Amino acid sequence: MANGTPRVSVIVPTFNRSRFLVDCLESLLAQTLPPFQVIVVDDRSTDATRAVLAGFADRVATLATPTQLGKPGAVNLGLERATGDYVWVFDDDDVALPDALARFTDALERHPECGFSWSPWCCADTLADGSLGPVTWETRAPDIATIGFIPALLEHNFLGGAALFARKRCYDECGGYDPALVRSQDYDVSIRFARRYPAVRVEGDAT
Repeated sequence: MANGTPRVSVIVPTFNRSRFLVDCLESLLAQTLPPFQVIVVDDRSTDATRAVLAGFADRVATLATPTQLGKPGAVNLGLERATGDYVWVFDDDDVALPDALARFTDALERHPECGFSWSPWCCADTLADGSLGPVTWETRAPDIATIGFIPALLEHNFLGGAALFARKRCYDECGGYDPALVRSQDYDVSIRFARRYPAVRVEGDAT
């Protein structure tokens, strides 16, 4: 943490999602708490991804996988380069609300005993040009106080990938994404973290 400011490394794995990347990256760069690093890992895209990333070259670090690794391998490559106190794995079709990083980090700064913070999230339509459309629904937080965090998580992945925000040491101690999994790699990470660390919910609505 430099000068008391939380240092957040954001990792964006991407493959052939150039039409979503501008909204994704602009939302990260417009945060009220600026990210310390934004690392985009291009998993051998064949669309206009390189051209899009060229427009962010002065603000975003870009890595290219040596061969196509899939999302787990791309995320793990980004984790090797992440030097922040916190890590946010952020999908290439996600869009962050402007105060998301400030709220995620504030929750953990106030609760040093917790390994990760989490929030509700929204699903939105995609317009014909690939830009963000209207919100269609928002997740509901489970009754964790009654059933417990892990039972609630095993019933349903209410974290949904980018709704989980963790200290870097969580990845250092529990490991990154499992390349043996074809899907639900973020769900696996969430369960591993929850078994080892307490979590804190971000105050307010979706991030």
